[in-house]
Amino acid sequence: MTLDAGEEEMDAIRVQLMSSHQGARLNALERLAQIRDESRTLSIVALMQNYAVTNKMKPQVQEAVAIAFGHFTNEVAFRILLDLCASPYWNVRYETAKSLGNYKQDEAYKKLLFMLSHEKDTDVLEGVVIGLGTLQDARAIPLIADHLKSESWSLRDKAAEALGNIGGSAALEHLQTALLQEQDAYVKESIKGILDSL
Repeated sequence: MTLDAGEEEMDAIRVQLMSSHQGARLNALERLAQIRDESRTLSIVALMQNYAVTNKMKPQVQEAVAIAFGHFTNEVAFRILLDLCASPYWNVRYETAKSLGNYKQDEAYKKLLFMLSHEKDTDVLEGVVIGLGTLQDARAIPLIADHLKSESWSLRDKAAEALGNIGGSAALEHLQTALLQEQDAYVKESIKGILDSL
């Protein structure tokens, strides 16, 4: 759902974002994520920059910011997402990695690669490969393909999806090899579906 926000709605969102009540801030961020007109949201995104994202926000609010800011492409939102990559909360890093995939910038690619090589949490790695798949940068293919051998069936599945999103002959080759080696029936079916769609 896309929200057509007038000035009153934008003022209400600003007030809720600065509320001391976490529920109000979460509600405001959910509404903010529905607004697709970036010119309407830029001042709110700038306001969030002054909020010291990683130090003062509770985990649920950080997560909502990561999701909401994935819908924007402005520099202020991007910088906040880069800060959120260092959150101590796995769910925030997961959503942040996914959102960074929407920023078709080399700096987003480099941050995701850094996370891919340094992150230990398998759930966060899933978000990272999703983000890299969304970026559709072929340079990431061999690094994503390494995760087709993960012990986590879910990470293998997300890596296959990411390769399918990127496409191309190199991704196809990795997926064909993974199909032959995969033991999990669900992941195997997923890879078959991806290959059929390429």
